[in-house]
Formats: sequence, structure tokens, C-alpha cells
Amino acid sequence: MKSGPQYLFCGSRLTDDTHVMRLLLEGLNTWSRQWSETITIQDNGSLEGLENEVSMFKYLQHRVVNRWEDPNIVIAFMDRLSHNRGTEQTLREAAEAGRPAFVISSVDLAPVEG
Repeated sequence: MKSGPQYLFCGSRLTDDTHVMRLLLEGLNTWSRQWSETITIQDNGSLEGLENEVSMFKYLQHRVVNRWEDPNIVIAFMDRLSHNRGTEQTLREAAEAGRPAFVISSVDLAPVEG
């Protein structure tokens, strides 16, 4: 399989968000198989247990990154705004780089200015 897009998963999550993460990974795994590309899930260390979650899917690859390593798409899990300063910075970097970023949250969050 050839190398495909890279998705940065970051932030922090509540138990409810785990189901959303697994749905996203399942969808990416299916697309990866259909496209015959390996999709890489970048992990900046902010989401506990991400490596284990990714390892359950055959067509996804887990890769530890050091902060920003130019992903194609950013998926940010934010459970409390006050505890996500690092994720806010990652979202700013995505905006500056012109990369799409999606925030998944179970709370109402103010938009991050970039």
C-alpha cells in the first residue's frame, strides 16, 4: 500500500468522545482499504490511549509526532477549554498552514481565533 494522508488527533477526551473517535477511525480504516493507501494517525501525546485505539485497525498506522508535523487534517477533542491550551495552539497552527481542523466536544466552546 502506498502512503496516504495524515490526520493529527489531539486534545483530551471524555468517555463519550471515545465512541466518536472509534467511529472516525473505523471510517478512516474503511477509506484506507478502499483507496489502497495507508492513512497515518499522528499522535502528539495529548490523547491518552490513542496508540492502542489505532492498533485495532489494519489499514491505519500510528505515528508519534513532536508538536506540528504538517498533517493534512487536524481532529481536536476538547472536553474543557481551560485545559486545552496546547490544542488551541495546534488549531492556530492548522489555520496558519491552511489545514482543515475539526473540533469534537461535548461542551460549548468559543471559536479559536487564528
